[in-house]
Amino acid sequence: MARKPRSSQPDFIVAVGRRFQALRKAADLTQEELAARMGADKTTVSRFETGGAVLSMRRLFDAARAMQVAPAEFFAGDA
Repeated sequence: MARKPRSSQPDFIVAVGRRFQALRKAADLTQEELAARMGADKTTVSRFETGGAVLSMRRLFDAARAMQVAPAEFFAGDA
C-alpha cells in the first residue's frame, strides 16, 4: 500500500517531490550537495521531496542543471 503523503499538497506535487528525490539519489547526491549546487539550503530540498513545499520554476531548473537531467524528468513516469 502506498504511504499517505504527510503534506496538504495535491497528490501530483507529492509525486513530483518523490520523483525529484529519486533523481537526486540516482545522481548520487545528498540533500546537502544538491542544495549547494542549487544555491539553496538542505531544508528547501527536504521540504520539496516530502511535499512540504513547492519549488519555483527557477529552483526546478537549478535542480535539473545540478542533477544533469532535463527539467521534464521531474514530471515523467511514476514516483
